[in-house]
Amino acid sequence: MIEDVRNMLYIDQDSDLQRLSAEACVRKVNMRSHGLGKMGVNEVIYGTKSIQQLSGRIAGWCQDTKNKAIIIFVESQLGAKNIYRYFVESSEVQFIYGNIFLDFNGNVDADIVDDMLYWTGGVPMKLNVEKALNIGNETIAPLYKYINLNRDMLTVIKQPPLMPLRVEYEDDLTVNRNHIRGSLYQFRYQYVYDDGEESVWSPISDVPIPEGESTANGHYVKEENKDNRIKLTYEEGNSLVTKINFAYRRLNTGVWSLFKTIDKYDTDGQLINIEGYVYFYGNEVTYPLDQKEVARLYHNVPLFVKHQRFINGTNLVYANYNEGYGNHDVSLRLTLNYKDITTNVDSLNIAFTTHTDIVNVWVITFKLWDYDSGAWIEYVAGDQIICKLYQFDVMNPIVDFTYTCVGGESYEDIMNLIQNELYSYFKIERYFYNDGLSYVIASPLSQWAYYIEKLHIHLFRNSQYTSCVEKVTPMNVTPSYPDEFKVVVLPIGDYEFNAGDVGALSLEYWDGTNNVKADYLYNFIQSSNNLTLIEAIITYYDNIFGVGKFLKLGNVIIIKNDIYITYTNDYLTGLRAKVLSRISGVCSTFKSGANVEVGIVYYDQYGRSGGVQGTNKIYVKTISEIKPAQNINWLTRNTITVNIEGNAPSWAKFYQLVVSPKRRGFFQYLVDRFETSDDARYVYIRLNDAILDGISLNSKLIYGYYTFNRGDRVRICYVLDGDKFKTTDGVVDMQILDVGYESGAQSYIKDDAGDDSAYIIDEHGNKIRKRSAEYLVVKYFDYQRHGLGYNKSVIEVYTPEMKDDENNVFFEVGDRYAVINSQHSQNEVEVNCGDVYVRRRLRRIDDFVCEDSNFSDIYLSDAWGKGRANIELKTAENKWYESNIKHSKRYVKGGVNGLSDWDTNSIVLSSRHGEITGLAESGIVLKVNQERKSTSIYIGRTVFSQADGREGYVGISDKLLGTIMPSQLTFGTMFPNSIATIDTYQYFFDVFNGAVVRDSYNGPYPISNYGIASTIKDLSKEILDLGIDNVDVVSGWSGLFDEYMITFCLPDRRETIVFYEKENKWSHYVEPTASRYMWFGDTLLSHDGNTLWLENQKDELLYGKPIKTEVEFVSNVVPFKNKIFKNIQLMAKAPFTGEVETLVEGQVVMSSVIYIGDWVKKQGVWWANFRRDGQTPLDTIISSRLRGRMMRLKLKGTTGLSYVKIKSNTSEKS
Repeated sequence: MIEDVRNMLYIDQDSDLQRLSAEACVRKVNMRSHGLGKMGVNEVIYGTKSIQQLSGRIAGWCQDTKNKAIIIFVESQLGAKNIYRYFVESSEVQFIYGNIFLDFNGNVDADIVDDMLYWTGGVPMKLNVEKALNIGNETIAPLYKYINLNRDMLTVIKQPPLMPLRVEYEDDLTVNRNHIRGSLYQFRYQYVYDDGEESVWSPISDVPIPEGESTANGHYVKEENKDNRIKLTYEEGNSLVTKINFAYRRLNTGVWSLFKTIDKYDTDGQLINIEGYVYFYGNEVTYPLDQKEVARLYHNVPLFVKHQRFINGTNLVYANYNEGYGNHDVSLRLTLNYKDITTNVDSLNIAFTTHTDIVNVWVITFKLWDYDSGAWIEYVAGDQIICKLYQFDVMNPIVDFTYTCVGGESYEDIMNLIQNELYSYFKIERYFYNDGLSYVIASPLSQWAYYIEKLHIHLFRNSQYTSCVEKVTPMNVTPSYPDEFKVVVLPIGDYEFNAGDVGALSLEYWDGTNNVKADYLYNFIQSSNNLTLIEAIITYYDNIFGVGKFLKLGNVIIIKNDIYITYTNDYLTGLRAKVLSRISGVCSTFKSGANVEVGIVYYDQYGRSGGVQGTNKIYVKTISEIKPAQNINWLTRNTITVNIEGNAPSWAKFYQLVVSPKRRGFFQYLVDRFETSDDARYVYIRLNDAILDGISLNSKLIYGYYTFNRGDRVRICYVLDGDKFKTTDGVVDMQILDVGYESGAQSYIKDDAGDDSAYIIDEHGNKIRKRSAEYLVVKYFDYQRHGLGYNKSVIEVYTPEMKDDENNVFFEVGDRYAVINSQHSQNEVEVNCGDVYVRRRLRRIDDFVCEDSNFSDIYLSDAWGKGRANIELKTAENKWYESNIKHSKRYVKGGVNGLSDWDTNSIVLSSRHGEITGLAESGIVLKVNQERKSTSIYIGRTVFSQADGREGYVGISDKLLGTIMPSQLTFGTMFPNSIATIDTYQYFFDVFNGAVVRDSYNGPYPISNYGIASTIKDLSKEILDLGIDNVDVVSGWSGLFDEYMITFCLPDRRETIVFYEKENKWSHYVEPTASRYMWFGDTLLSHDGNTLWLENQKDELLYGKPIKTEVEFVSNVVPFKNKIFKNIQLMAKAPFTGEVETLVEGQVVMSSVIYIGDWVKKQGVWWANFRRDGQTPLDTIISSRLRGRMMRLKLKGTTGLSYVKIKSNTSEKS
């Protein structure tokens, strides 16, 4: 007698049936057997409970650890896209948000980080769950809910300010200090979003110009409240922007520093009514920024991403992504504009008369002793001092008074008058009187005589504010004038000077025979309400007053728009006034004699851009090329008109022009006449030291410091032809062969000179190169033809342009324009932001033009309106990086959220292993799945090699992604939904190897080899035949039973097989089955396309249907002998049906069945025996026993099968 006891604890479909163990079965459906050894019990699996109807496709899901929940993404068949949250403990489903613009068209990878839900599967997106749940709740403050939510607000990349700040100088009359004078500035701003994300910084603003600050000959107004602040107008961004940061830099190269932050919400989360502009005064507390971060054009968030994972509690990782924009076919047609800004010359002849009846001007003279002297003036009414005016350096007529009002409330009218009138009316000027230096004070009386009784003048010296002289003068008397002092009133209000205008007034004094004896060049600037003296230059034509005598001309005093001219000599009988100009003294232009390359850059709605497109180059002619051999007394400003030909790319939302000026260093200089060398082979261009000539043309900043180098070139700009400056007849341009020095003079180096003859002291006390000791050497040419042998001339020394290469840098300039349906909103754009400045220079009655890289003569101002740098990318393209990995910046809770900020750096895995199909954090490594490879990347760690090359210890690394450890085996997956990562284990399906794989620290292993290798290979072949795109493979994890379940979703069926991790065995099949699984701890959810189900419920229904069980196994004791199966005994918790077949050499020879009625209950357990052979005639069934070498049994409807006991006798009969 042979007895065979079968437990059927796991599935083994690979072993030969003759060798199948007693614990194995061929197939088992809806019965799990998690026992120990032969004592195991097969039990019907638990059923499922319907949670909620969710029709459509589960696009993705993620665990919400904070709330013990599962986030679920559902896409309906009609395209609706909704996000839900299932709470594990309450089994409730919460609708979070839904909208058709939510992007999860593919399989979604998702992570939730402190209520921020990030997902990929298209455009990378992010949703603040709590703000979404608060939508429409009127009791919630605006900061804590979404308002007017749209797609652009939900992208991971945060929209930066797309337009540069609008910048302009303003006067703040309430602030009597100017902290911004002395430099030029550029500005940017940045959005800070609700969850701590920071956008990139905006495009760079233009360089605001303090119009009217500088005049023609390098002087500038020193009025403290003139141009003492810069107004920055900004766009506030959408409702998610909570703060706005503002930064500035000096010039084009200074350090970007944060100087202001404004809040859009108060501490209660309510919106603050912000003004849309801020001011920059220059005295703010500033913080240097990370210059590399500020320079970034955009955050490199990819356009589309297939896979993501939040790792290390700090960073997002993307893999298999699409980014970049390709080059676009567009053309730029360039036209150069030469704009002449003419000089307005108006003449007014005035005869000298003595004006003693002028009652609105009061003139008092007094003397000071030395340079360290000053004055203050008090206006007195009764015994009350109403106002004090201070001037601490009256030797410098540029320094204006400051005032302090000290009156009480009873003088309110006087106070208003002081604030509105006094400061702008009061003047103190120097003049020469009685062969000494005296001062004249002028102030209007018509307004003041009613209020003010006396004027006290206090003088002091040596900065000891002690009154040395006090002069008390009643205000209500007719003004008296100094002996021989005469006043001429020249009204110029009709000329309508505007604030910021800079000009010059030329006064010619002549005698009785109309011979001009002197001219007075008076440069002025129009400030907020009156003209202000900038510079005065007096030229005498003969010494009519004797040696050592000054011409007795008083200062020109301006009150409002009237000029009061004082003089003291009866010899002069007439005056002619010429207003030479009422235009700004400085404006930007493109450098003449140089090339400018222009291109266009397109941007998407988040500021991402491609390379520079449609580049074209244009040459800017010099003034001699434009107007040869002509007298010049106007400004010529160069601008470029750009005509855009062609459409914009479909993805573009904005465009901006960029320029690449080719000019390098240059210097324009007024030089003496040219000379020929002794051997007549060379021409010497002699320089000079005349400060008046030198700084009347060149910037004081570089006067004397420019270094002439061999290889530089020199071109002639103008020739002084009499009193006029004239352009040359054609281009005169030569290479500098050498720089010569006069005998005994050495080159000036830093602060030391070879000898005292090599330097001079400028007006600021600086040592500068003595130019008269230098001369430039050029090859001989006929310079006499151009009048250079006997006249002074203006030359330009410049360094030739470099040759173009592929790394040419282009700078954004001007405005940014919108793209509407691939059309440029403006096809013709004028670029008027030049790279240098053109300014007028005045010499006596005449003026001429020079170009300078500095705006100002007084301070370093080599800056123009160039914006961010771009380059032309010949190989730019839009591309899927299918085997690349990149990560975000760090997320710091309560600090900066770097999850919206991505670098260009990436990890590139071998593309021969296919695209990346999954990412998962597993312990200290990031698991990266490719189609044919699995790779582990250490997180924040590096593996150090030993001396023999073997892997050594693992050390901490400052890099997020450290050592890359590709598997030596070629296991990968095409099916992301088949991946299940549980602690340090990861499971997936490999269709190419025909295997279900478990990957761990020991490497990947095909767990399908534990009994179902042949089945999985057959399924893999079927999938490849059907086409991978027509099949999905999904997996789940039952934490309650430590089971990994994998489902093959084929067009005609779904098959689910369950792996029991603890025993390394495949436990059972599940029928029917789901199409998607989600899990959290011991909770397992499933979805069948219509309904969300809760698994592992003690229910008799599986997906709404009764649970049907099945088990198939064999009895193979002594399989090589024929046997008579005398008794096949079953023991179960409940009756079921079954089939039995006997086999000889694999062929069925006999069969039988068991019915429900065959069961008998004994001692609380159901028992049954199979009937005899069902293939013999019915009349012999009782006597025909089952015979064969092996027996195969198929049992259906089992609910608690413990084991099957089979008894048989061996027989030699077949």
